[in-house]
Amino acid sequence: MNKKILFGVYGYGLGHATRCHAIINKLLKKNVEVKIAATDDAYYYFKKQGLNPTRINSFQISNIGGGFSWVQTIFENIDLPFNMIADYYTLSKVIEKFDPDVVISDSEPVSLYTAYNLKRKCAFLSNLIVTVKEYEHLPIWLKNAKVAGEHVMINAFMDRVLNWCDKVLSPTIASYKMSKKAVFTDLITRASPKDLPPAQELKKKLKIKNEFFLVSFGGAKIGIEYCKKILPVLKKIDCKFIISTNNAVRRYRKIGNLELHPFIDNFLEYLKCAEGAITLSGHSTLCENIVFGKPSFTIPIHEHVEQLGNASVIERKNYGKVYFIEKKINEERLLKKIKEFIEDKEYYARKVKASGFKGKGAFECANVLTSM
Repeated sequence: MNKKILFGVYGYGLGHATRCHAIINKLLKKNVEVKIAATDDAYYYFKKQGLNPTRINSFQISNIGGGFSWVQTIFENIDLPFNMIADYYTLSKVIEKFDPDVVISDSEPVSLYTAYNLKRKCAFLSNLIVTVKEYEHLPIWLKNAKVAGEHVMINAFMDRVLNWCDKVLSPTIASYKMSKKAVFTDLITRASPKDLPPAQELKKKLKIKNEFFLVSFGGAKIGIEYCKKILPVLKKIDCKFIISTNNAVRRYRKIGNLELHPFIDNFLEYLKCAEGAITLSGHSTLCENIVFGKPSFTIPIHEHVEQLGNASVIERKNYGKVYFIEKKINEERLLKKIKEFIEDKEYYARKVKASGFKGKGAFECANVLTSM
């Protein structure tokens, strides 16, 4: 009988969905039956892929003025207890009907609790260990009451996760001393560089003639805010930028040194050809930059402790340069930092290529799941 695995996927942005999809593809090659329950962006992503996900609600993350907002998040989650009850009921029915051997949650708490409560083998896929451990490396001025509160809550949540789960899969840029339940794997990417044609061949296909930096603002709504604030800075730099604007523009446009795309679906093809990448500090994006050997200039979402932790690793390991936002984006300081990054791109590229990451995390995670 084929093994069955149920995925519960959180849907803020597309990072959780794309890394789970990479693992799912490896599992399908092993003839594993897979079922998906997902929220928000992840639900629509899997639906577009034809994988017939079940929709659940989970919780909303909200932002005000370019930063993470606890107040707005609480306001928008006023019906969270009712949603969690509904999700528990939905997931219980899915588990009863599908009868999975393992339930894996990618940062989605209700699927994790449901599996635990129904005494099913469960795993948790997350980079939140980085969030917990990197906090001590953050600059003191970033550790205000809001960020400190986020850290306390995530630390308590991860303690609960380690208690509930059989395995915690951590495909992270850094590893740490942890419980034996924690399994640190290689990084997860949608594809590896060797899966794609050579860069010169891709440049012909994409009609790219000059060196460029790839810019992406992710799949979450806040990316549009950051896009609008950063584009004026990029216009002042004597360099070509190809930009996935997260639908901040409705059609392809070329303005001076900027090529603006609504959304670049074949992102990895462009990444393989790029000199480096300028992105927010989402974990999946940074992992793909590293596996493809590209240095990162990364801008963590203001007061978002998870992205701050991801950026901290990039800075500590010299895989690129980080712009930490104070209260708002300072164009002069951002311009100076990006210019420094471009000037030192070869140094950062050498550090990235020496990291040893191959992008085999999806394969390794699939092996752990099928062995449970």
